[in-house]
Amino acid sequence: MLDDGDIFVGFLWVIDLGVGLVFFVFILHYSTFLHQKASINKSAREFSFLVISFLFLALFLFFFTNPVDLNYVRGFSKT
Repeated sequence: MLDDGDIFVGFLWVIDLGVGLVFFVFILHYSTFLHQKASINKSAREFSFLVISFLFLALFLFFFTNPVDLNYVRGFSKT
């Protein structure tokens, strides 16, 4: 049973790749379905995507640049 680890890892790779392939095929099928059912024009979609991306980036940078620790001291000096 010491050398069966590669069999187990290979089995997990096969399962993982199979799930990934099914997910990829689903995304390809769903994206073509959504492309056919577009209800707004392309410029409005691009503008809304840019606005949502900018808001997400701004919130991401705002929340992840502020320290979580309330006793945060700027700089490298020991006080």
